[in-house]
Amino acid sequence: MVIHIIGAGAIGKLLAARLSRVRGGENLVLVAHRRAQADAVGGGGLVLRDGEGTSVTFVRTVAWPDYAAGGNAAPADAVMLAVKQQHFHEEMLRAACSHLKPDGIVVAWMNGIGHERLLAGMPGKSRSALAITTEGATSRGDAEVEHTGAGTTKLGLLSGGSAEARRQLKNVACWLAAAGFDVGLSNDIMKEAWNKLVINAVINPLTAIHGIPNGDLLASPFLLQTMRTLYTEAKSVAAKAGVQIDDALWNRLLDVCRRTARNRSSMLQDLAAGRKSEIEWINGSLIRAAQRHGVAVPGHQAVFDAVRGIENART
Repeated sequence: MVIHIIGAGAIGKLLAARLSRVRGGENLVLVAHRRAQADAVGGGGLVLRDGEGTSVTFVRTVAWPDYAAGGNAAPADAVMLAVKQQHFHEEMLRAACSHLKPDGIVVAWMNGIGHERLLAGMPGKSRSALAITTEGATSRGDAEVEHTGAGTTKLGLLSGGSAEARRQLKNVACWLAAAGFDVGLSNDIMKEAWNKLVINAVINPLTAIHGIPNGDLLASPFLLQTMRTLYTEAKSVAAKAGVQIDDALWNRLLDVCRRTARNRSSMLQDLAAGRKSEIEWINGSLIRAAQRHGVAVPGHQAVFDAVRGIENART
């Protein structure tokens, strides 16, 4: 099975490092946005720090301009889009589809909601899948990643898909499981996407605003109360959108904080590095859904404004 991973951020590097352990780097291609990063990973290897210690694996890494131009990569059974929504665009999707085998699939590893509409147009719902994960990872440089918290991953096609697409997705799940990920298949991936959106919309902005890792949210009764408010608002929006959030999701959210206690959320990492965060695609997407359905979400509006305020103060 040939797998391409577009995006050499924290999750992309974690996927590449873990998969290369069981695949030996063969039939695996990592696509980095910058040529300098591609050279760094390709030249000295990809460093992974996790509970097992430190390891170095060698992954074929190409720069985005070369990949977008056609590159020299073998056609893929699966192209994984390990990028943030603000970096996702039609050109990227066209490049991914151009590298697919006729029965290949695209698997999007993104926070928030909205990207599924672009995937539905190309390569289509029957060949598009979402990966909803709570794995914690932090970039430690161009060629290094730290696995900061074990999580779970759900995979599911946007529609039932063909027998070939279902087979490809099962193969992806098998390879991820062999690489040490806790992975399962879902017949209702949009519900999983909403569950992840709710979790991210609670954890990410609060860790970013207060500059703390995930686990520290649980140490303050005041932050716990704010988390509960954000959770309740998000659950109401989901219900209006036709997605019933199980009561158990609150305990799952708390468990994510415990299991990724040392993890610095991607939003916190972005603000610390002076980058634009995903607030527009996480809390922003939830606020827009709330507006469509006439639901008041003052808590989410407050944290959205706070994060945007931090971003604007640095520009």
